[in-house]
Amino acid sequence: VDKNDGSYEVTLLPTVTGQYTVHAQLSGRQIAESPHRFTVTAAATDASLCVVSGSGLMSLTAGEEATFTVATYDSYGNKRTSGGDVFTVQVASEAMTVDGVVRDAGDGTYVAAFVCPLAGRYQVHVSCAGQRVGPSPFNVVVSPNRADTATLVPVGSSLQKVVAGEHASFTIIAKDRFGNLLQAGG
Repeated sequence: VDKNDGSYEVTLLPTVTGQYTVHAQLSGRQIAESPHRFTVTAAATDASLCVVSGSGLMSLTAGEEATFTVATYDSYGNKRTSGGDVFTVQVASEAMTVDGVVRDAGDGTYVAAFVCPLAGRYQVHVSCAGQRVGPSPFNVVVSPNRADTATLVPVGSSLQKVVAGEHASFTIIAKDRFGNLLQAGG
C-alpha cells in the first residue's frame, strides 16, 4: 500500500509455521536487501485443538500413578513447539475429586499425572487457561489394586465354633490396601 509519503506498507498474514522468503519489488525491480527471510512460529494455544493421549485415560489401577500427554496446537492447526501454557487436571467421581499435576515439557507438550485411591468410575477434566481441552471430560474406570493381606477379612460362623468330624468353612473378603473390594481373585 502506497502511504503517499515515499514509503509503502506490506502486510502478510501467514497461517502455517515454517521458513519463508519474501521477494520485494517496486516497479518490477527487486529492492535492496531483498529477498527477506523470516520464520513463522505457532500462535497461542487453542484448547479445543489440543490432543490428549496416553494410558492414563484407559487402564487405571487404584493407588497407582496414571499419566497422559497433551499436545498443543494453535487455531490454525500448527503444532506448538514451546511451553508456557497453564493446564489443570481434575479427576472426579461421586466419592471424591483428585487434582492432577501437569509438567511442562517445554516443547509444546505437557505430561499430566494423578493417583486415584478409590476404585470406581471417574471423569478426567482437562483445561488450558480455563478453557476445556479437546473432548474433555474423559470417562475412565479405576480398578482395585492387588489384595493386601493386612486388609483381608475372614467371616463366617465356623470361625467361632467347629465340631470335630464336620466340615467347616468361612469366607475371606479380599480388599486392596486402599479398602477397595476385589471383584475377582487376589
